Amino acid sequence: MIRSEKKFNELTSVLNKDNSILISEAIELLREEQPFEGAR
Repeated sequence: MIRSEKKFNELTSVLNKDNSILISEAIELLREEQPFEGAR
């Protein structure tokens, strides 16, 4: 699995939990990470 798929799957699982605090935390973590290859 490529890294972008892993991140997408992690975000999907958080979004499916329907918890706005977890969603906000996940978005913060994604913003802090370096872009994956090909995202530039």
